[in-house]
Amino acid sequence: MIFQGWHSLCHRFLQRYPLRAVLCWLLCLPCLSLWAEVPASGTDLPLFGAGSYRLDYVDHGWRLSIRSDYLTSPIQHDLSDCRFCAAESVGDESDNCQMDGVFPLVFDQFNGVGVVCHVGAHSQRLLLFDSVAPNPKRVLTGSYYLSLALTSGGFEVTYDQLNHQGEPYEQNEMF
Repeated sequence: MIFQGWHSLCHRFLQRYPLRAVLCWLLCLPCLSLWAEVPASGTDLPLFGAGSYRLDYVDHGWRLSIRSDYLTSPIQHDLSDCRFCAAESVGDESDNCQMDGVFPLVFDQFNGVGVVCHVGAHSQRLLLFDSVAPNPKRVLTGSYYLSLALTSGGFEVTYDQLNHQGEPYEQNEMF
């Protein structure tokens, strides 16, 4: 629950010092893999800005609900194809499970929720949900892994793909 403590601290900081709060998140972003976690089903967590999000396990699948103060009803996102795994111990990098989780994310004009999960046998997916949009802003799927990093150019996602010969190569996308 380290992330929830950091999340609460940043949320209070954002309310008091909106411009300085960006620094709080810039410090937090490189460590997302340490703090991304699957929150307890049915737990409401605050979004930065205005609103909240929650993850529910219903009917043998996950559902993400985002409530924005700007909308009259929550937006529901079906995550039934997502599977969250956890690293067995510190330093365990098998199947890149340390990246799986749900986290609030603020950068540029984006305020929403990021989800990293496994799909299929080994693929790993990033979904970016804006707090006021009915569809994901972006979906990226790596054949075996993906990673997130804050760079001087912005928010970077690195993931692998397979070419026509079945050999892996790396892709990078900036936000």
